[in-house]
This record gives sequence, C-alpha cells and structure tokens, in this order.
Amino acid sequence: MYFSVSFKQILALLVFSLLLKQSVAAQIVEVGGHLKLQNVAQSSAENHVLVLNSDSIISKRSLTDIMNEIVPGGAMIFSDMDNNTLLTNGDFVKVFDATPVLRERGTLSVPFGSWANIVDFTSTQQEMYQRQNFSYVWTGTELIIWGGEFSNNTYLNTGARYNPATNVWTPTSTIGAPMGRAYHSAVWTGSEMIIWGGYVPGIGYVSEGYKYNPVTDVWSVISLTNAPSPRFENSAIWTGIEMIIWGGYLPSINDIYYSNGARYNPTTNTWTVMSNTNAPLARTQHGTVFMGNEMVVWGGRGNNYVNLMDGKKYNIISNSWTNINDNPFGPILGKVHAFLAQGDLLVYGVSESNGYIGSRYNFQNGIWSTIPTNTNLNSRVKFSVVGTNNEMIVWGGSDIFYPYTKLNTGYKYQFSTNTWIPTSISNCPIARSLHSAVWTGSGMIIWGEFPSGKMYNPNDLGFGPNTTVNQYIYKKD
Repeated sequence: MYFSVSFKQILALLVFSLLLKQSVAAQIVEVGGHLKLQNVAQSSAENHVLVLNSDSIISKRSLTDIMNEIVPGGAMIFSDMDNNTLLTNGDFVKVFDATPVLRERGTLSVPFGSWANIVDFTSTQQEMYQRQNFSYVWTGTELIIWGGEFSNNTYLNTGARYNPATNVWTPTSTIGAPMGRAYHSAVWTGSEMIIWGGYVPGIGYVSEGYKYNPVTDVWSVISLTNAPSPRFENSAIWTGIEMIIWGGYLPSINDIYYSNGARYNPTTNTWTVMSNTNAPLARTQHGTVFMGNEMVVWGGRGNNYVNLMDGKKYNIISNSWTNINDNPFGPILGKVHAFLAQGDLLVYGVSESNGYIGSRYNFQNGIWSTIPTNTNLNSRVKFSVVGTNNEMIVWGGSDIFYPYTKLNTGYKYQFSTNTWIPTSISNCPIARSLHSAVWTGSGMIIWGEFPSGKMYNPNDLGFGPNTTVNQYIYKKD
C-alpha cells in the first residue's frame, strides 16, 4: 500500500528529510522524529528505492518488485538514482532533488557512543580549566587534577576532585601541599595519589614527592632516600604495590638522558633502586604498561633525538630486564601511547613517513603486527588518547595546517575487531586541543581549556558523523 500525497505534502516531507539525523545504512532510522527508514541501502547498483506507505514507514524496496505492483496515482518514491528510467517508464515523474544530512544509528557491534554534560566552572575559575601540564588520576570514583601552570607563568599548587556520581567539583587542600609545579608525575595507589618530581620555578626540576589522601584531604611528604634524580618526561606507573619511576631526561645545554629508575613503596615509605643490567637505552617519551609482575617499556626518543623502536620487560620480583623483539614497522616520533590490548602491547603515535601508526606485539609468539591506518587522524595534533578494556579512544586536537582548526571529533580502535569507529558528535564537547582525558572504567572524561567538560560512554549506540547523500523524489502520475 502506498501513501498518496499532494505536492505541498511532498515539500513538507522534504523538509523532514532535510532534518534527517541518521544514516540510511542503519537498521532503523527516524526521519524528523516522525518517519522511519528500515533496512535501507544507499547503493544505486542494488536498484533499491525508498517507498513511503500509509503507516508512515519508508522501507527499502526492489525496483523490480515496485514495477510489478499496481501503484496508485500520487504515490511517492525516494530513489538514490537521478533520471531513474525504470520509474519514469512506469509513469513516475521526478518532482524534487534532495541532499539530506544523514547520520548512522549505532548498533551493538558498531556503537558510536554518547556524551553527557558535567558541571561547568565559572568564568572566574579560569585557573581550574585553563591550566596546562598538570597531573590527573582516576581513583575509582573521582577524577583528581592537581598543579600545572596558568597564564603569565603562574605555577599552581591547587587542584580539585570531580565526582561523576554527584556531578560536583571539590577543591583539594593547599595545607601542606607541594610547591606549585608543572610536568610532574602522578599515580593512584588505591587509596592515595602520589605526586613526584616536576618543575618548580626558581628551583628547577626536583626529585621530591608527596602523597594526597582524598578521604582526609591531607598531604604528606615521601622519603627522598634512594629516590631517582630530577628529570622530565619520565614514565610513572603503579604496580599494585609500588610506584615505578623510570627513564626521562634533564633539560640542559647538554640534555642528560636516563636509563635508570627506582620503585617507591608507600606502605614502607622507601625507594628501591632498579637494576641497570640489560636495561633499555636511555630514553624519554616512551610508552609503558604493567602486566602481571612486569613493566614493559617501548620506544621513545634517545640521545641525539634518535627515535627508538626497541623495548624491554622489567620483572619486579627478580629485579631484572629481558628483551622483547624490535618493532619492524618503524619507530614512533614524539610521545608513545601504550596500552594493553587483549594481552598484547599496543603502541600508537606519529610515524616517520605515514601519518599516525599503530602496532601490536604478541607476548606469546613475539610477533609484531600493524593496526589499520586511520587517515582521518593523519592531519591532527594535540589530541587526547585513552585506553579501555576493549578499545583505544582518540579525541579532539587541532589540524596540523593553518589556521590550526580545533576539532571535536574522535575515533576509537576496537581491539577485538581490529577496526576504527567514529565517536558520536551529538552533544559532544566544544572543539579543543589543550584538554585532558581520563578513563573511569565505564566512560571517558574530557576536561580543560574551556569551562565545560563532558563524559563519553563508548558503549551507547549513539549516532555517527554527518554525511550527505543524494535522494530524488518521484511521484506517480
């Protein structure tokens, strides 16, 4: 059965089609909140059309089936074929061309995710959201941000805790807090945040550390005995018992790169110097993950700005280093983003010749493999990256070319399917490139640069990015 409409009704429906918010590749798509597309395909090669029937459903139909039926006068058909001779030979007249904006509805296997608001700061709280080079940790219930630098080289010793459940920010105490600093490291122990190192104005890089208890809102100093020497761009990772500080460099006329480190136990308030035997070459900006009893170090930048493509495993029980195979797909320039992906080591960053590159290392067979290249990410910089149990999410940043447009789009790499999926743009954060991102266990918090922030749930179906398709409206004479 078909729906007979007047030309005015056709124009009204065209308005609805221009408001279309999902892609015709989806299973079920709403049109302007009133109509639905079911099992629709865009391919003209399939000879399909979209037919509006009397129960306000637009369905995909075969042209052959349509032409074999008796179609009443005034019936309307959408086709993705211009000058469709099968229709015009069947007494259909093309009455309008449309180029609706479409967005695909996610599915369980391809979820685009959704965004939710978090409480904004006010314009008088600029130092909270416009700070840079600060630290942040996720406690299991709260995001804690601390330190960093504000405009006019102001180094901060302030911070705040954000609780998504209550949507409330709570300032951290400044009583007994470390001196204002930036470029420091931070880890979460399960009950305390440990701050270590960083740059303090008037002093330089330091090797001191502090512990912060969010329940009591109290700071305490940690031991300096056997602590690593002052450094920058080192790695800091929590093992479940200790914090490991390793690598990094000390900026100077002759930069000093480090291949050493130490482990800090907050229970005993002691540092243990790590073995240097068979340790990786000195480096900075390397990727680090922890699995079982081992810390894995890979890549980074070494002396004379050499980009490295090797790595090692450090065993905290035996205090020893063992090799992993070199990555044959080349080094990563600048910061290495490293995650555990279904038991593999996943590394991601800028390649020497082909935009951004990602590789996975299988610890069982010692084989490296590449992940698919996402060309949509090749021209952006200053984006955030987080790793979840199932995927790596890349979001925001700015275009690498003038005028350096800030971006509000993102993509997530699914470990199990080895594919990239765009993140939803519905209610997404303001485009930004000086933000932070933290994984909470169920969502990603985007925060910084602007007063507003958002929480991203990658498992919601959501809607994909905007696309434009051609649709041609035919009416039966």
